[in-house]
Amino acid sequence: MSSDGNERNGNGIGNRRKLRVLVITMGGSRKKQIEDLFSDKSMSSTFESPTFSDGVLSRSLRNRYHFFRIANEAGLLPEQEWIAIQNAYEQNNILNEQNKRKDYNDQDRDLDLDRDDCTVTIVPFPCLEHLEEDLSVMMDGELDNCATTTTTTTTREKNDVGRIEEEEEEKDEKSDTKNNETNHIHNKPGGNLCWGAYAYWMSNEGYESLMGTLRNDVGAILWKGKRQRHYSVKPIDKILPRQTIANFGSSSVQISSQPAFFRAPMLTSKIHSKWDPGFCDATEYQLQSNNLDWYNLSLTDTEREIVSHHNISGKWITEMELQSSSNVDIDASASANNTAI
Repeated sequence: MSSDGNERNGNGIGNRRKLRVLVITMGGSRKKQIEDLFSDKSMSSTFESPTFSDGVLSRSLRNRYHFFRIANEAGLLPEQEWIAIQNAYEQNNILNEQNKRKDYNDQDRDLDLDRDDCTVTIVPFPCLEHLEEDLSVMMDGELDNCATTTTTTTTREKNDVGRIEEEEEEKDEKSDTKNNETNHIHNKPGGNLCWGAYAYWMSNEGYESLMGTLRNDVGAILWKGKRQRHYSVKPIDKILPRQTIANFGSSSVQISSQPAFFRAPMLTSKIHSKWDPGFCDATEYQLQSNNLDWYNLSLTDTEREIVSHHNISGKWITEMELQSSSNVDIDASASANNTAI
Protein backbone atom coordinates (compact mmCIF):
# COMPACT_ATOMS: atom_id res chain seq x y z
CA MET A 1 0.00 0.00 0.00
CA SER A 2 1.37 3.39 -0.93
CA SER A 3 0.13 6.95 -0.71
CA ASP A 4 3.42 8.71 -1.34
CA GLY A 5 2.20 10.42 -4.49
CA ASN A 6 3.24 7.67 -6.90
CA GLU A 7 0.99 6.03 -9.46
CA ARG A 8 2.15 2.77 -10.98
CA ASN A 9 1.82 1.67 -14.57
CA GLY A 10 1.67 -1.93 -15.77
CA ASN A 11 5.43 -2.28 -15.42
CA GLY A 12 5.34 -1.16 -11.80
CA ILE A 13 7.17 2.08 -12.57
CA GLY A 14 6.05 5.01 -10.47
CA ASN A 15 5.04 8.35 -12.00
CA ARG A 16 5.08 11.28 -9.62
CA ARG A 17 1.82 13.16 -9.23
CA LYS A 18 0.63 15.82 -6.84
CA LEU A 19 -0.94 14.69 -3.59
CA ARG A 20 -4.73 14.83 -3.43
CA VAL A 21 -6.08 16.04 -0.09
CA LEU A 22 -9.58 15.79 1.35
CA VAL A 23 -10.28 18.33 4.11
CA ILE A 24 -13.20 18.03 6.50
CA THR A 25 -14.41 21.47 7.53
CA MET A 26 -17.55 23.38 8.44
CA GLY A 27 -16.66 26.08 5.90
CA GLY A 28 -16.46 29.80 6.66
CA SER A 29 -13.15 31.48 7.41
CA ARG A 30 -11.49 28.14 8.16
CA LYS A 31 -12.19 26.87 4.64
CA LYS A 32 -10.91 30.11 3.11
CA GLN A 33 -7.75 29.88 5.21
CA ILE A 34 -7.07 26.32 4.03
CA GLU A 35 -7.71 27.29 0.39
CA ASP A 36 -5.17 30.11 0.73
CA LEU A 37 -2.69 27.74 2.35
CA PHE A 38 -2.79 25.19 -0.47
CA SER A 39 -2.70 27.88 -3.16
CA ASP A 40 0.67 29.08 -1.85
CA LYS A 41 3.43 28.33 -4.36
CA SER A 42 5.37 26.14 -1.94
CA MET A 43 2.26 23.99 -1.37
CA SER A 44 0.77 23.98 -4.87
CA SER A 45 3.94 22.41 -6.27
CA THR A 46 3.27 19.32 -4.14
CA PHE A 47 -0.51 19.34 -3.59
CA GLU A 48 -3.52 19.62 -5.84
CA SER A 49 -6.27 22.02 -4.78
CA PRO A 50 -7.99 20.39 -1.79
CA THR A 51 -11.37 18.70 -1.93
CA PHE A 52 -13.70 19.68 0.91
CA SER A 53 -16.22 17.58 2.79
CA ASP A 54 -18.82 19.12 5.10
CA GLY A 55 -18.64 18.48 8.81
CA VAL A 56 -21.61 17.67 11.05
CA LEU A 57 -23.09 20.08 13.58
CA SER A 58 -23.28 18.56 17.05
CA ARG A 59 -26.83 19.84 17.50
CA SER A 60 -27.95 17.55 14.67
CA LEU A 61 -27.35 14.60 17.01
CA ARG A 62 -29.95 15.81 19.51
CA ASN A 63 -32.65 14.23 17.40
CA ARG A 64 -32.53 10.43 17.42
CA TYR A 65 -33.79 10.13 13.84
CA HIS A 66 -31.04 12.42 12.53
CA PHE A 67 -28.46 10.58 14.62
CA PHE A 68 -29.40 7.33 12.87
CA ARG A 69 -29.41 9.12 9.50
CA ILE A 70 -25.85 10.36 10.03
CA ALA A 71 -24.74 6.93 11.28
CA ASN A 72 -26.17 5.39 8.11
CA GLU A 73 -24.37 7.93 5.91
CA ALA A 74 -21.17 7.05 7.76
CA GLY A 75 -21.68 3.37 6.94
CA LEU A 76 -22.14 2.40 10.59
CA LEU A 77 -25.79 1.46 10.22
CA PRO A 78 -26.73 -1.26 7.70
CA GLU A 79 -29.05 -0.04 4.93
CA GLN A 80 -31.76 -2.54 5.84
CA GLU A 81 -31.93 -1.25 9.40
CA TRP A 82 -32.02 2.35 8.19
CA ILE A 83 -34.97 1.56 5.90
CA ALA A 84 -36.83 0.04 8.87
CA ILE A 85 -36.15 3.18 10.92
CA GLN A 86 -37.38 5.41 8.10
CA ASN A 87 -40.58 3.40 7.79
CA ALA A 88 -41.20 3.58 11.52
CA TYR A 89 -40.63 7.33 11.52
CA GLU A 90 -42.93 7.92 8.57
CA GLN A 91 -45.68 5.85 10.18
CA ASN A 92 -45.57 8.01 13.33
CA ASN A 93 -44.23 5.06 15.28
CA ILE A 94 -41.79 5.06 18.20
CA LEU A 95 -39.46 7.65 16.63
CA ASN A 96 -42.19 10.27 16.13
CA GLU A 97 -41.08 13.28 18.14
CA GLN A 98 -44.67 14.28 18.89
CA ASN A 99 -45.32 11.00 20.68
CA LYS A 100 -42.14 10.47 22.66
CA ARG A 101 -42.05 8.00 25.48
CA LYS A 102 -41.28 9.45 28.88
CA ASP A 103 -37.79 7.96 28.89
CA TYR A 104 -36.89 9.41 25.46
CA ASN A 105 -35.04 12.39 26.89
CA ASP A 106 -33.24 10.23 29.44
CA GLN A 107 -31.94 7.95 26.70
CA ASP A 108 -31.07 10.87 24.48
CA ARG A 109 -28.89 12.32 27.21
CA ASP A 110 -26.55 9.32 27.14
CA LEU A 111 -24.34 11.27 24.72
CA ASP A 112 -25.35 14.70 26.00
CA LEU A 113 -21.86 15.75 27.02
CA ASP A 114 -20.10 14.02 24.16
CA ARG A 115 -21.93 15.16 21.03
CA ASP A 116 -18.96 17.20 19.79
CA ASP A 117 -16.74 14.14 20.17
CA CYS A 118 -19.28 12.03 18.31
CA THR A 119 -19.43 14.37 15.31
CA VAL A 120 -15.63 14.47 15.07
CA THR A 121 -15.52 10.66 15.17
CA ILE A 122 -18.35 9.96 12.70
CA VAL A 123 -17.62 12.55 9.98
CA PRO A 124 -14.46 10.88 8.52
CA PHE A 125 -16.06 7.46 7.95
CA PRO A 126 -17.86 8.23 4.65
CA CYS A 127 -14.59 9.63 3.28
CA LEU A 128 -12.37 6.72 4.31
CA GLU A 129 -13.99 4.49 1.70
CA HIS A 130 -12.58 6.59 -1.15
CA LEU A 131 -9.05 7.20 0.14
CA GLU A 132 -7.24 4.39 -1.66
CA GLU A 133 -8.71 5.06 -5.11
CA ASP A 134 -9.08 8.84 -5.22
CA LEU A 135 -7.10 10.55 -2.49
CA SER A 136 -3.65 10.67 -0.94
CA VAL A 137 -4.52 11.93 2.51
CA MET A 138 -7.47 13.11 4.61
CA MET A 139 -7.18 16.07 6.95
CA ASP A 140 -9.42 17.44 9.67
CA GLY A 141 -9.85 21.11 8.89
CA GLU A 142 -11.36 21.84 12.27
CA LEU A 143 -8.18 20.70 14.02
CA ASP A 144 -5.39 21.65 11.66
CA ASN A 145 -4.97 24.78 9.60
CA CYS A 146 -1.27 25.21 9.06
CA ALA A 147 1.49 23.26 7.40
CA THR A 148 5.16 23.92 6.90
CA THR A 149 5.87 26.10 3.89
CA THR A 150 9.60 25.43 3.84
CA THR A 151 9.86 21.72 3.22
CA THR A 152 8.47 19.21 0.74
CA THR A 153 5.89 16.94 2.33
CA THR A 154 5.57 13.22 1.68
CA THR A 155 2.53 11.64 3.26
CA ARG A 156 2.26 8.02 4.24
CA GLU A 157 -0.57 6.28 6.01
CA LYS A 158 -0.55 8.41 9.09
CA ASN A 159 1.04 11.69 10.15
CA ASP A 160 1.66 12.02 13.86
CA VAL A 161 1.01 15.45 15.32
CA GLY A 162 2.22 14.58 18.78
CA ARG A 163 0.86 12.98 21.92
CA ILE A 164 -0.05 14.39 25.29
CA GLU A 165 -1.04 12.19 28.19
CA GLU A 166 -4.76 11.61 28.69
CA GLU A 167 -4.51 10.72 32.35
CA GLU A 168 -8.13 11.06 33.42
CA GLU A 169 -9.49 9.05 30.49
CA GLU A 170 -6.88 6.33 30.74
CA LYS A 171 -7.77 5.75 34.41
CA ASP A 172 -11.33 4.84 33.49
CA GLU A 173 -10.78 3.16 30.13
CA LYS A 174 -9.64 -0.45 30.32
CA SER A 175 -6.46 -0.79 28.33
CA ASP A 176 -4.89 -4.11 27.40
CA THR A 177 -1.48 -2.46 27.25
CA LYS A 178 -1.78 -0.37 30.41
CA ASN A 179 1.03 -2.02 32.32
CA ASN A 180 3.17 -3.13 29.40
CA GLU A 181 6.75 -2.03 28.87
CA THR A 182 7.25 0.91 26.51
CA ASN A 183 9.00 -1.27 23.93
CA HIS A 184 6.10 -3.72 23.75
CA ILE A 185 4.66 -4.23 20.27
CA HIS A 186 0.92 -3.52 20.33
CA ASN A 187 -1.18 -6.29 18.83
CA LYS A 188 -4.52 -5.71 20.57
CA PRO A 189 -6.96 -2.78 20.81
CA GLY A 190 -6.03 -0.56 23.72
CA GLY A 191 -3.30 1.91 24.44
CA ASN A 192 -2.30 4.47 21.83
CA LEU A 193 0.25 4.06 19.09
CA CYS A 194 -0.04 7.78 18.52
CA TRP A 195 -2.49 10.45 19.55
CA GLY A 196 -3.39 13.63 17.70
CA ALA A 197 -3.07 12.42 14.10
CA TYR A 198 -4.91 14.85 11.84
CA ALA A 199 -3.78 13.67 8.43
CA TYR A 200 -4.15 10.03 7.50
CA TRP A 201 -4.80 7.50 4.76
CA MET A 202 -6.37 4.03 4.82
CA SER A 203 -6.53 1.21 2.27
CA ASN A 204 -9.84 -0.29 1.13
CA GLU A 205 -8.95 -3.54 2.88
CA GLY A 206 -8.37 -1.67 6.13
CA TYR A 207 -11.59 0.30 5.68
CA GLU A 208 -13.75 -2.79 5.11
CA SER A 209 -12.26 -4.53 8.13
CA LEU A 210 -12.72 -1.43 10.31
CA MET A 211 -16.35 -0.94 9.33
CA GLY A 212 -17.11 -4.62 9.88
CA THR A 213 -15.82 -4.27 13.45
CA LEU A 214 -17.62 -1.01 14.21
CA ARG A 215 -20.97 -2.24 12.89
CA ASN A 216 -20.88 -5.26 15.20
CA ASP A 217 -19.17 -3.81 18.27
CA VAL A 218 -20.53 -0.53 19.62
CA GLY A 219 -17.82 -0.73 22.30
CA ALA A 220 -15.25 0.04 19.61
CA ILE A 221 -16.69 3.56 19.42
CA LEU A 222 -18.29 4.15 22.84
CA TRP A 223 -17.06 3.41 26.34
CA LYS A 224 -18.28 4.10 29.85
CA GLY A 225 -16.13 4.10 32.96
CA LYS A 226 -17.38 2.82 36.31
CA ARG A 227 -17.89 6.33 37.67
CA GLN A 228 -19.29 7.81 34.48
CA ARG A 229 -22.93 8.77 34.10
CA HIS A 230 -22.83 9.07 30.31
CA TYR A 231 -21.08 7.26 27.48
CA SER A 232 -17.93 8.78 26.01
CA VAL A 233 -16.96 8.62 22.35
CA LYS A 234 -13.52 7.41 21.32
CA PRO A 235 -11.69 9.84 19.00
CA ILE A 236 -11.12 8.77 15.41
CA ASP A 237 -7.34 8.93 15.85
CA LYS A 238 -7.63 6.26 18.54
CA ILE A 239 -10.05 4.02 16.68
CA LEU A 240 -8.09 3.83 13.42
CA PRO A 241 -4.70 2.62 14.69
CA ARG A 242 -6.12 0.36 17.40
CA GLN A 243 -8.52 -1.53 15.15
CA THR A 244 -6.10 -1.68 12.24
CA ILE A 245 -3.35 -3.19 14.40
CA ALA A 246 -5.82 -5.61 15.98
CA ASN A 247 -6.87 -6.91 12.54
CA PHE A 248 -3.62 -6.73 10.54
CA GLY A 249 -0.73 -6.72 13.01
CA SER A 250 1.73 -4.22 14.41
CA SER A 251 3.30 -3.30 11.06
CA SER A 252 0.00 -2.31 9.44
CA VAL A 253 0.08 1.28 10.72
CA GLN A 254 2.90 3.48 9.50
CA ILE A 255 3.79 6.92 10.83
CA SER A 256 5.89 9.42 8.92
CA SER A 257 9.30 10.00 10.47
CA GLN A 258 8.81 13.76 10.32
CA PRO A 259 5.55 15.68 10.94
CA ALA A 260 3.99 16.97 7.73
CA PHE A 261 1.25 19.10 9.27
CA PHE A 262 1.26 21.05 12.50
CA ARG A 263 -1.55 22.19 14.75
CA ALA A 264 -2.10 25.95 14.82
CA PRO A 265 -1.30 27.67 18.15
CA MET A 266 -4.23 27.67 20.60
CA LEU A 267 -6.69 26.45 17.98
CA THR A 268 -9.40 26.04 20.60
CA SER A 269 -10.71 22.50 20.69
CA LYS A 270 -14.40 21.79 21.21
CA ILE A 271 -13.76 18.42 22.80
CA HIS A 272 -10.62 18.85 24.94
CA SER A 273 -9.91 22.58 25.34
CA LYS A 274 -8.09 21.98 28.65
CA TRP A 275 -5.29 20.38 26.64
CA ASP A 276 -4.87 23.26 24.16
CA PRO A 277 -1.69 24.57 25.87
CA GLY A 278 -0.34 21.01 25.90
CA PHE A 279 -0.95 20.73 22.17
CA CYS A 280 1.07 23.92 21.68
CA ASP A 281 3.95 22.57 23.76
CA ALA A 282 3.92 19.33 21.74
CA THR A 283 3.87 21.25 18.45
CA GLU A 284 6.70 23.50 19.63
CA TYR A 285 8.79 20.41 20.44
CA GLN A 286 8.11 18.97 16.99
CA LEU A 287 9.06 22.22 15.30
CA GLN A 288 12.33 22.45 17.22
CA SER A 289 13.10 18.81 16.42
CA ASN A 290 12.80 19.65 12.72
CA ASN A 291 14.80 22.90 12.93
CA LEU A 292 11.64 24.96 12.47
CA ASP A 293 9.75 27.50 14.55
CA TRP A 294 6.23 28.92 14.58
CA TYR A 295 7.12 31.52 11.98
CA ASN A 296 7.87 28.83 9.40
CA LEU A 297 4.16 27.98 9.46
CA SER A 298 1.28 29.57 7.64
CA LEU A 299 -0.25 31.54 10.53
CA THR A 300 -2.91 34.22 10.67
CA ASP A 301 -2.07 37.63 12.17
CA THR A 302 -3.94 36.68 15.34
CA GLU A 303 -2.04 33.40 15.65
CA ARG A 304 1.25 35.28 15.30
CA GLU A 305 0.16 37.58 18.12
CA ILE A 306 -0.63 34.55 20.29
CA VAL A 307 2.86 33.15 19.63
CA SER A 308 4.45 36.53 20.39
CA HIS A 309 2.50 36.73 23.65
CA HIS A 310 3.78 33.26 24.61
CA ASN A 311 7.37 34.19 23.74
CA ILE A 312 7.12 37.20 26.05
CA SER A 313 5.04 35.84 28.93
CA GLY A 314 5.59 32.08 28.65
CA LYS A 315 1.81 31.58 28.77
CA TRP A 316 -0.49 30.32 26.04
CA ILE A 317 -3.73 32.28 25.69
CA THR A 318 -6.76 31.90 23.43
CA GLU A 319 -7.86 34.39 20.79
CA MET A 320 -10.62 35.60 23.11
CA GLU A 321 -8.14 36.11 25.94
CA LEU A 322 -5.84 37.97 23.56
CA GLN A 323 -8.66 40.33 22.59
CA SER A 324 -9.57 40.88 26.24
CA SER A 325 -5.94 41.61 27.04
CA SER A 326 -5.77 44.13 24.20
CA ASN A 327 -8.94 45.85 25.43
CA VAL A 328 -7.52 46.10 28.96
CA ASP A 329 -4.31 47.67 27.60
CA ILE A 330 -6.34 50.19 25.60
CA ASP A 331 -8.45 51.10 28.63
CA ALA A 332 -5.34 51.44 30.80
CA SER A 333 -3.69 53.68 28.22
CA ALA A 334 -6.78 55.87 27.95
CA SER A 335 -6.99 56.13 31.74
CA ALA A 336 -3.32 57.14 31.94
CA ASN A 337 -3.83 59.84 29.33
CA ASN A 338 -6.85 61.23 31.20
CA THR A 339 -4.83 61.30 34.42
CA ALA A 340 -2.00 63.15 32.72
CA ILE A 341 -4.41 65.77 31.37
